[in-house]
Amino acid sequence: MTNYSKGHGKILSNLFTNREFILHCLTKVETFQTASIEMQWVFQALEYYENMKDKFAQRDPIGTVYVSSPQNLPLYSFLIYVFGPALVGNKIVLRLSSKTANITKEIIKKCALDDLIDLEISELGAAEFIEEASIKADCLIFTGSYTNSVNITRKLNSNVKYIYNGSGNCSFVIGSDANIQLAVGHLMRSKFFNSGQDCMATERLYVHKNIYSDVINEVIKKFNELKIGRNIDVDTDIGEILSFKNLSDIDRIIDEGKGIVNVIQRGGFSGAYYVPCLLECLPDSPIVQQEKYGPILPVITYNNNNELLEFLSNDEYGLGITLFGFNNTKFINKLNYGQIVLNNNIYEFESIARPFGGFKRSGFVMQNGKIFSGPIYLPYETSVLV
Repeated sequence: MTNYSKGHGKILSNLFTNREFILHCLTKVETFQTASIEMQWVFQALEYYENMKDKFAQRDPIGTVYVSSPQNLPLYSFLIYVFGPALVGNKIVLRLSSKTANITKEIIKKCALDDLIDLEISELGAAEFIEEASIKADCLIFTGSYTNSVNITRKLNSNVKYIYNGSGNCSFVIGSDANIQLAVGHLMRSKFFNSGQDCMATERLYVHKNIYSDVINEVIKKFNELKIGRNIDVDTDIGEILSFKNLSDIDRIIDEGKGIVNVIQRGGFSGAYYVPCLLECLPDSPIVQQEKYGPILPVITYNNNNELLEFLSNDEYGLGITLFGFNNTKFINKLNYGQIVLNNNIYEFESIARPFGGFKRSGFVMQNGKIFSGPIYLPYETSVLV
């Protein structure tokens, strides 16, 4: 039976005491708005973990957990992928994303997080880290592209538990009976959270043909109200782009024009920023099927629910979907997504207390040659009940 981490209360205290410093660090890689929300989630998560300490004390760790962390939301990601498994007694070997490694290390040092949990930060390259994990790890948590995740399955020893949390490419659907202004308002929040650089951010919009023109006009209006600027400015909606290479690749796909019916608003790079891009696309367009991870929104029209279900069934990802104007339970029950939200913003339901993850290419767990997908709860997935 594991002892609940004695450092938990100290971590909460240290983070709270240094909250201004943390906010300053976070705005180096995300907007002030995003950083403020991220910090709220962090403190809510720590309060939740405190309430769970008796249940966690009834579990044993699986051993040493290697974690390859994502580049976005560095502090909240630390709480999910590092602190959660550490809380049930695991040793953590952490490889940070190069995009956010420096500021994460600053926060860890300032708040003495590595003194309060069993944490080792690895400086190995990506390939070397996986190679070492295959030998020394009891569990590997990887967050990255699906292609890389599949390559890792070929390199890991079968006895290493492998947890993959990957791309979202999340969908947003506005049905014919939706309140258009309400739906588009929530669309903006879910699309441009962290400047669109998040796995749960909306990546494509499906609109019923009967309301297409009205929805597009409302979206253009909202696009034109977005403020692009420095991360530190409190009213910035879209800040500096974190991953230029990925977005440059996507930008070239837009220029190629395959599957793009109409360029409604081109947008594109402007120095360190990316002006939002709005495109009408065919459902099988490369720009629809790929995760953009930035301020690019493809729009697809559909005629009826059967056609919509066909489009969604061909989706290679299954992390999240938001639906406005739907009350057809039979239709909703046919959807294969880890997170399904009706008539609201998907981020309103963000909680570390809920199992997280998706189906298909959005995530899986593999151990001893067996694979399953769907939402998982990391503290339990990295421990066993006594």
